[in-house]
Amino acid sequence: MQPWDSAFIKLDSKHPDAGRAGLVQAVDKDAQSVSLRLDADGVNPVKFATAHFDDVTRLG
Repeated sequence: MQPWDSAFIKLDSKHPDAGRAGLVQAVDKDAQSVSLRLDADGVNPVKFATAHFDDVTRLG
């Protein structure tokens, strides 16, 4: 996964933002995590979050 990839936090993950999608802002290979800018939806505003590689699926 690279910065500016579209990504989705898997619905079956235990991440508090499961089911939300956004753009990868940064990749930390040492911590095996990505920083995401999650898109706004009908309920939630734009948000920045960090998620483990196992919790994220690359879109496209």
